Amino acid sequence: MTGGALARSNADDSEPGLERRRPDSCQADTQQDRSQMFKLTTAAADQVLKAAQQGGTEGMSLRVAALQMPDGAIDYRIGFDEPTDDDIRMICEGVDILMTPEQVPLLDETTMDYVEMEPGQFHFIFMNPKDPHYTPPTEV
Repeated sequence: MTGGALARSNADDSEPGLERRRPDSCQADTQQDRSQMFKLTTAAADQVLKAAQQGGTEGMSLRVAALQMPDGAIDYRIGFDEPTDDDIRMICEGVDILMTPEQVPLLDETTMDYVEMEPGQFHFIFMNPKDPHYTPPTEV
């Protein structure tokens, strides 16, 4: 990935005290409807846009990637990058999202959020029902 890498996370939302946030729909930039494939909460989008501004990567797309680990858990990577002809592109909350077609099976139905894990410690998390360690968040 070019540009500055934002974060690496294999966290899900099974941490106590995390509240569910309604993700907003994404608009696909391809002929195939991908609006339900990957979602970004408003909090995550705000932080991505802020990081792009602070890192001098405004206007670049956010690439999302996933790798299934031997235990079945999914490891996530995000960073700013330039699109390629083969990329799947979506606009979520004003953020241009990229992923390769090979990422679709792991990222389908995933929601990326930005939450306070402990007082003053915010992190990107990925809520993915395909991850065997996933626990749905509770309403607060």
